[in-house]
Amino acid sequence: MERTINEIDALQAIYGNEDSEEDETSSVCILSASELGAARSKIDGDDEMHNFTIPHLELQVKTSIDDGTIVNLKFSLPPGYPQEKAAVVSPSIDGIQRRALKDELSAQLNEKAKSMVGFEAMMELVEELKELAPSYLQRAKKTSKPKAGKKETKKEVEMLLYAVVEFHHMLIGSSHKKEAAALNAADGVVKGFIYMGGPSCAVVESTKEDLLSWLSDCKRAGKEGVCTYWRVKEEKDKNVLFNNNKLKVMPYASGKDTKMDAKSYKQALSQLDIPFPLPECPYLQ
Repeated sequence: MERTINEIDALQAIYGNEDSEEDETSSVCILSASELGAARSKIDGDDEMHNFTIPHLELQVKTSIDDGTIVNLKFSLPPGYPQEKAAVVSPSIDGIQRRALKDELSAQLNEKAKSMVGFEAMMELVEELKELAPSYLQRAKKTSKPKAGKKETKKEVEMLLYAVVEFHHMLIGSSHKKEAAALNAADGVVKGFIYMGGPSCAVVESTKEDLLSWLSDCKRAGKEGVCTYWRVKEEKDKNVLFNNNKLKVMPYASGKDTKMDAKSYKQALSQLDIPFPLPECPYLQ
């Protein structure tokens, strides 16, 4: 356990903490803060070690490659890491949305992680992701281009959708692990805005395949979302709202409660020509 904590400390020293405002392109986000705090207390001798169950720790490292592209690597560290068990990783690269490429990258990095049992692997896995990212980005560009001399049709090109997804609630804070898992699953899959609170609504741009994939990941995380509206993105639509590949978290309407910022939400719908109220909107009508 002490080796794991020392490794996490080293990562934070290099990439910074999530709360730091010094570098927005590099940070370490601890997704199991309470478990890590308890483990530190045990190691530091503040609590007795007997009857202590070694926790399952989770964290995410964000950094960038030479061209500025953001890459993320989520680590799941089971009890026994690094001596006996491998870290389980979930990578994402801004600009890569195709599920096949993401699954291939994940399998490649997890195979690397298995080969490093007995060693502190997180730093090397982050560097491995940075080295692999350019080739995967190049492959993503190639698969997105139509073949020369061939006219594009709707069947040959995945259509982009504008969609609204509703959650019963999505709350802000490191203690809300289900929310963190659902938001992490959106990286490189859907982009747009999620208006946090109770209720919570996400306004996203995505392919149908990626949208369904994200909804499935959210459900596995314990945050089931319902798609209450969608339409095909058309040529006349301007990409004003979605200028990056992130699902941006929008704060509460008030710092005193967890009410969603409904005003900003309705403004986003208006800019995308999405009617309000929605056809099926159980929380906001």
